Amino acid sequence: MASGRVTVAGAPGTKAARLVDQGEPVVVAGEGPRFVSRGGLKLEAALEQSGLDVSGALVLDAATRFFPRGCVHLAVVDPGVGTARDLLVVRATGSTWLAPDNGLLTRVLARHPGAEALRVTDHAGFALAEVSRTFHGRDLFAPLAAGLAGGTLNPARFTAPTRPVLLEGLAAVRGAGRVEGRVLHADRFGNLITNVGREDVEVVFGAGRFAVRLIGRRLGGLLDNYQEGRGLELFPLWGSEGLLELARTGAPVPLEPDQWGPVVLTQEDGVT
Repeated sequence: MASGRVTVAGAPGTKAARLVDQGEPVVVAGEGPRFVSRGGLKLEAALEQSGLDVSGALVLDAATRFFPRGCVHLAVVDPGVGTARDLLVVRATGSTWLAPDNGLLTRVLARHPGAEALRVTDHAGFALAEVSRTFHGRDLFAPLAAGLAGGTLNPARFTAPTRPVLLEGLAAVRGAGRVEGRVLHADRFGNLITNVGREDVEVVFGAGRFAVRLIGRRLGGLLDNYQEGRGLELFPLWGSEGLLELARTGAPVPLEPDQWGPVVLTQEDGVT
């Protein structure tokens, strides 16, 4: 408004307190701001500075791994709000996750192969009296999460979904003596973060030995830390998020993740 970009019924809008009649058009000229407040700009700058990847399904899984058993985790990234998408509950290792069934829990389900996935079929008595079509985080998910945390939500209101929605490429593919994954992103240090988790290795190889290949090239042994990889072009190690990293101690990798092809772990003379 201070920049003169707002007009009301064709006249410049100069006062935020001006009452607008129902039939008066309000127009903001030019491209609007990316965020509703300056807080969004500050957060964006902080994320760029830190080099963090905040892809919802990845961050949710990485963060909730460190909470104690018995926690209820509520996550709402919901482009399909107001549609017929399901409300998904996942239970594993004594903890519970509640989210829209849109793939947000893909990594959680991958990390817990035996997880129980359920959908909410009846939320009467927990949702707000008037449920909006655009704010289910407030009107549906928050009251349901409170019911789950307080033990007042009867499990009989859940039925197993036919097939939870999974985001393509976030979970590695397990086979007989083989795990195939891919590079998700490269961090600002040049490390390639894959979608292969410790749980994939445990399920397929147990305590056995395995080898890591990238685009058919066998990499060195699985190292314990970055210091051990000094002088190596690329080496595998477990990252802090429980995902396999392909790290390097030199300059950042110049290629995009989709140019690195599959990351393949095979059961053969390799590393533990």
